[in-house]
Amino acid sequence: MINNKYYNLTDHEMELISFVANQRQKNKEKTGFDGLKTKSKKPRLELNKMGFGAEFIFCKEMNLMPDFKIHNNRKSNGSDDFDANYNGFSVDVKSTSGDYPLMISPDLKSNCDIYAFFRSFSPYSSYKFIGFATKEMLFQDKNISGRYFGNYRLFDHDLININQLNNKLNIIK
Repeated sequence: MINNKYYNLTDHEMELISFVANQRQKNKEKTGFDGLKTKSKKPRLELNKMGFGAEFIFCKEMNLMPDFKIHNNRKSNGSDDFDANYNGFSVDVKSTSGDYPLMISPDLKSNCDIYAFFRSFSPYSSYKFIGFATKEMLFQDKNISGRYFGNYRLFDHDLININQLNNKLNIIK
């Protein structure tokens, strides 16, 4: 992954992303787990497409297998396996469609090791990779912001690139 690089999905990949997002959304609605903690006002299906699109690109570019499971899970109760595994470290892929920083609600704080952050562009076929953060970088009291709903937040310039991530985590490449 290269910071500030744009990544695009093919039409076939978009069909796959839409199918998985639709199935996940139907399952969430059927079981009452429909995005209860999100602050976004966007339709939940749009959020699922945007999120899974970013996960798919991340996994494709990092040569990892995306999580295609259709089930309910929660970071808040430890039932989420996260989005990917990179050299033994858990990865949570985050995306936004606005000019927002990387944000995590305090009630969704988890033990995930790495956060990969994208900015997406409607209709969620183009994504800009912003950068990486570790949980140690993100979950500091100084990063709790009143302006951003009381979330932990890191701005784009606070994020690191893949080489810095590998060095920080002692990953030899």
